[in-house]
Amino acid sequence: MDAALIEGCVTGDQDAFEVLWRRHGRLCLTTIARTLDSHGRGEAREAPIVYERLQKELLRNGVGRLRKLGPDASLRHCLTVLAHEAASSHVEEATPIASVMRPAPTPAEILLDDLVGLEPAHHVTQALRKLSPQIMAILRFELRGLTSREIAAALGTTEEMLAGHLDRTAQKIAEISAEPTDRTLASRLWRSLLGCASVEERVALATLSEDDPEVAARRETAKRTWAAVRERALSVPQPHSVHCLDEVTLASFVAGMRGADRARAEGHVTTCGRCADSVAGLVLHLRAVPTLRAAEPHGENLAIAAACAATDHPRPALAYAEQAERQELPRADEIHRVSMARRRLATSLGELPRQESSRVVSRDDLPTDDEAPLLALEALITGDASAAAQALDDHVAKRLVGARLRLLAMASGHDLEEATRLSEQALEGTDPDLRRDAEMVLALPDERALPRELLVERLVDLLPSLIRLILSRPR
Repeated sequence: MDAALIEGCVTGDQDAFEVLWRRHGRLCLTTIARTLDSHGRGEAREAPIVYERLQKELLRNGVGRLRKLGPDASLRHCLTVLAHEAASSHVEEATPIASVMRPAPTPAEILLDDLVGLEPAHHVTQALRKLSPQIMAILRFELRGLTSREIAAALGTTEEMLAGHLDRTAQKIAEISAEPTDRTLASRLWRSLLGCASVEERVALATLSEDDPEVAARRETAKRTWAAVRERALSVPQPHSVHCLDEVTLASFVAGMRGADRARAEGHVTTCGRCADSVAGLVLHLRAVPTLRAAEPHGENLAIAAACAATDHPRPALAYAEQAERQELPRADEIHRVSMARRRLATSLGELPRQESSRVVSRDDLPTDDEAPLLALEALITGDASAAAQALDDHVAKRLVGARLRLLAMASGHDLEEATRLSEQALEGTDPDLRRDAEMVLALPDERALPRELLVERLVDLLPSLIRLILSRPR
């Protein structure tokens, strides 16, 4: 299907271009909106400008790129790469030169740089530079926000081998960042930060942090250190070389390139920060695809709002949701509320004043089955587990999203015995997300509610499924 569409675009068929943008335009717009937001431009007004520019550029000069697409490449992947590049170029051109040029450092700033070099982040960074290129690439993907499954797929390895690399790295960081008598805790902290700790380890560390202020302080120090490492690693410009992947090769690599070309590309990605970032960026942009598919029957602004909310970009999500509300599109109010919920979850672990609590507590009647999941989510964000449980009856809990919300409501303090019973049932099921929720609950000490940080994590994980559920209802 892509081959016929590409051929039509290459020959200049206007109908083919119309089909191209009708099929892939929303993904391009979502990619542009996400890229602009990553550069601090979360408003909705710039994305259409960049999108129009992309369309003209592809019509005028870009068909040659489409002609290069081989059997391993996906048109969707390639257009996503081009949309990201168009948005990045727009940001570079729109940035005033005065903000790019920086004056020479003063003696005070030089002294500050020397002091910064004594921070733990400096020592961690120096230690990481001595690791193998493959582990450095793994860490770069980790810093960019890829999951273990996504990293393993990009580097042609297994999640088990990946966990082993990360575990050894965590041990190494612990050795240089803690005293010998304190390395056991340091190792647990860094295993958690690098994403290689087991569910039981993470639950134990979260509960210990709630009980012990000293451990909580140590975790905050480790988080700040890792954030500083991330800032240093990702803010340094990566040079382009003749060996860097072009747009088509990048698209083919992420789409599933095989054979000798795949091996060569993997070898380059492990040694090139620029291409590792490009691969990570494309993988992150493609996370929007399931939500956009669910939003096909809905208006464009609503679809982009939903996709941005589902992929951790609440600022453009709110901007597009407001436009959808002005257009009076069905489901716009709910997507706006979900976007607000995502923003709240990103701020101070989602804590809100009590007066902003769920609408359930102010209503005498129970919500409808359609209203219940969103109301329960809002109640859990505000810390009102009882209101969340009140919204979810047995019928709503038969659906996956309702079942996950009910389990989290019970585990947040409403009924811990019921949470254990539901978790034991969930382990017999096949859904991996519900199983992960259940594993966390069953790893808790007796009569202990789910720590706030783990609740927030699971709510963020649940959000895309809730959005798709909202979009699936008839308009």
